[in-house]
Amino acid sequence: MATMRDVARLAGVSTATISHVVNKTRFVEPETSARVHTAIGQLGYEVDGVARSLRTGATRMLALIIPDLMNPFFAEIAVAAQRYALLVGYDVAIFNTDVPEGSPKVLFEHYLKAIRRKRYDAVIVAETIPLDPVARQQLTVTATPVILIGGVPHAQ
Repeated sequence: MATMRDVARLAGVSTATISHVVNKTRFVEPETSARVHTAIGQLGYEVDGVARSLRTGATRMLALIIPDLMNPFFAEIAVAAQRYALLVGYDVAIFNTDVPEGSPKVLFEHYLKAIRRKRYDAVIVAETIPLDPVARQQLTVTATPVILIGGVPHAQ
């Protein structure tokens, strides 16, 4: 796997310049930028998402918890979430709580633990019934932004 140093060497620039081109954090002369993009293409360089998230504190990942992926309404929500997330450089992990032989409540709790461990940038929950107060507390205690779709407003 190619590194930023490999790209810099091939393009004849510093690793800082590679970073500025990839992250669009500073103006780089068009011909220099073109050399960097050519080197990236030749080497197959990809940004290390883990390293980036450690440095920026953002994973560029959203979690979507839906109650039934087979339901066309929720499938449409999932597709829309992915479409719009992609436009702004995010990926979406979809968690479906309606799994055969599984308990929606147990799955929801399992997904919350996974979401806390992986530190998603935001959580979208499509709810058909109000969340259990404990589950709601677990969602909000992490300070991760939460978007609730549907359901009934909750008491604070």
